[in-house]
Amino acid sequence: MGIRERHFYEIAVALPALVGFALASDGAAAGCYSVWMNCFSIVEPDTLFARGMFWTAKFLPYGLPAYVPIALAVLWLQRQRGSSAVERFLWLAPLLFTALVHASCVAFESWVLPGRRLVPTPAFDLQILAGGYVWVLLVRLLKPACVWVPRYSDRA
Repeated sequence: MGIRERHFYEIAVALPALVGFALASDGAAAGCYSVWMNCFSIVEPDTLFARGMFWTAKFLPYGLPAYVPIALAVLWLQRQRGSSAVERFLWLAPLLFTALVHASCVAFESWVLPGRRLVPTPAFDLQILAGGYVWVLLVRLLKPACVWVPRYSDRA
């Protein structure tokens, strides 16, 4: 037995934010410690996981303001129009998210610590777009395995 389709999309929307918060909180704590305590061994991460934490901590102040409207749009579409509208919107969402991240990198530049500023370049935008489409593809591939579809005998 699986989960219902509505819950699947709610989990799919919440999961990237939760993973981002988990990685960024560790990275932010280590980054704040290194900035205030002048600890250079933490400023220069030497493992892939540490580099991922620091990049996520750098990305989150820009990515969160861009992710909130996308997540709210998915949840609103799910409740108002149903799953077919969400499935169509998911292919457009990475384009919108990339544009919103690019705009938030410009708009929120002065709100972030100087060491954590991101400069939106075409390569950065392509990475964000590629990551968004990888997520959409993963959601589309996992949906048949996770979603419970009632059989004819279950409807009665």
